[in-house]
Order: sequence, then structure tokens, then C-alpha cells
Amino acid sequence: MSGRAGTVLVPKWDLFRPVNANGRKLSQVHAVGYDDNTPHDGGVFNFDWSGFGQNEMPAAQLSALAVSGTTEISITINDGEGPRPGHYFGIGSRVYLASHVWQETVGGPTKVRFWPRLRATAASGEPIILDKPVCLMRFATDDQGSDMLSRRGSGSLALELVEAI
Repeated sequence: MSGRAGTVLVPKWDLFRPVNANGRKLSQVHAVGYDDNTPHDGGVFNFDWSGFGQNEMPAAQLSALAVSGTTEISITINDGEGPRPGHYFGIGSRVYLASHVWQETVGGPTKVRFWPRLRATAASGEPIILDKPVCLMRFATDDQGSDMLSRRGSGSLALELVEAI
């Protein structure tokens, strides 16, 4: 990764993810593919009619322009319950933590208060990543990742990553 110059998208793993309308955890669209990159042998369902439960349509999207530096957005939820306080979600290549979630009117857009502040302006209609948000990261120092493995090719390695701002 060339020290601090290179970047990588790191997924946020979270045991407590939002669920869809059927009560199942939102899953990654096309997360599992065959060697020719076709998911599930070309279809969205498995042999037993189970599937990933989420189509190409995003589960949620911004319902209004979100200006850089804000800590509150309005989203439209297409499938499921959407984020809850304590859930992580993503906008683009950034991860945010929801602290308050509410609706001012029944059926209206859902308001989400989050932290840290929005890193960049996001347009209305931009997808909200609920199932597997990612964060753009880089090494904390230039010499990270250059450790030599000992014991004949095995060993332990710790990497320190920071958000690439």
C-alpha cells in the first residue's frame, strides 16, 4: 500500500445489522459469486428459493441534500426498518454511527442524527449503505505493514489504520 500514501476500503463488521421487511438481516447484494462473477449461478435465489432478500434497489437513500459538516440527514427507507440508534451506516466511502432516529410524520422521511460530521456533501437520492458500510483508510505510519514474518512464514501482524481524510 506504499505506507501512508495508499488507501484501502475497510468494511465495518457489525453483529447487530438492520433487518428487512421479513425480519432478516439486510445482506450484501452480490456478495457471493462464482469464479465468473455471476452471483448464485446467474439468479438471485438459491435452489430452495431462499435468497439475499435485497434487490439492486438500495434499502435506503437520502431524501434531501446533505451538506458537508452536518450531523443530521433525512432518508427514505425502501425496505425494512432502516437504521436504529447504535447502528453503523455508510454514505459513499465513509462510516457513521446513528445516535438518534425518528420520523416527524407517519410515512414521511426518517431523520437520522449521527457522528462524526458528514465528510462531504451528498446529493439527494444517494444510497445509504446499511448492510456493509466501508471506510476509506490508510496506514497510520509509513513503516506499517513492513514487518517480516518469522517462524518460517508464520507469525502475528498488527496493522494500525486511520481514516483517510
